[in-house]
Amino acid sequence: MSVLAAVCSAVITTTLGATPGWNLAGAVLAAAIPPMISASGPRPGMRVGVAVAVTAVSVLVTYGGFTSFAYVTEQQSTFPDPAELFVGGPTKDRRAGIAVSPDILKCTTSGCPRKISIVSTGEAPLKVGKISFDGDSGFGRTGECQGKTLQPQEKCEFGVTFKTEDPGVTRNGRMLIENNATDSPSSVTVEGRTSSLPDLSLSAVGVSCSMQPTRSIAGTGALRVTFKIQLTGALPGRTKPTVRVSARSDTGLSAGFQAVLGAPGKSVTSSVSFPLKTTQVNRTHTLIITLDPRKEIAESDETDNQAKVAITVSGAGVVGSVPRCQSEPA
Repeated sequence: MSVLAAVCSAVITTTLGATPGWNLAGAVLAAAIPPMISASGPRPGMRVGVAVAVTAVSVLVTYGGFTSFAYVTEQQSTFPDPAELFVGGPTKDRRAGIAVSPDILKCTTSGCPRKISIVSTGEAPLKVGKISFDGDSGFGRTGECQGKTLQPQEKCEFGVTFKTEDPGVTRNGRMLIENNATDSPSSVTVEGRTSSLPDLSLSAVGVSCSMQPTRSIAGTGALRVTFKIQLTGALPGRTKPTVRVSARSDTGLSAGFQAVLGAPGKSVTSSVSFPLKTTQVNRTHTLIITLDPRKEIAESDETDNQAKVAITVSGAGVVGSVPRCQSEPA
């Protein structure tokens, strides 16, 4: 009964698309249920010991059967590779081959120029194991190739990121890709550089709006737009740094002001208000907010100083009423 429960669990979790690790966890739990139920009664200590032993044997029988079948048929195993459990990496296969490109990847905090490509070049399936970076280098991964099995000539790609709050530094490291080819692990040299210049950034994702009552004759209120500014690095010679901000819309809304910046690496909230006329209610305003519009501050990246957001103001426009607003990236 214990073996049958483990097998049924493995079939069900595999059908549901679970990972090999979850398949194994489900099989262990299912194998433990029948013997643990029978553990109640006299001599509970002996019964529990026998139940644990039965569970262990059932899991080993189930694991061995599924793994052996996958090895003979050269299919992807339902459970984790034995080497992943006991050795720390996929079992080596002389028929498996791997090609990784590029050999060297140079990145900045703005991004990396290309993705890492893994191609299965052998006659047997390529099993991609753990993908890691040596040391505390600030590099990371986006996308998943780790844990995948690639058939011959199949390709998998993933991105690399580089983040650090330290300006003007260069960090070198290696990315290690464990696999079942004989020359595993494969490696890629990674280099990350940050500029010594500061950087201001603004994202349309963080922009929000609200309506404020005013004493205007129109009675429509004022549109208040709130956003976050982040400074990376320091602005030399400024004890309380500020940045000029301009905000303009396609409907005639316009404002210019100075926003106070926070400490390097921390976001600060700033806002701007536009008194609305009756004709500016019940419509969408495409607003462009620009940091340092005159480019008075030398930055490492001038492309992230602008946010474009669509703000929809709705309301009856009746005297004394306060319309509503909704904002989203344009």
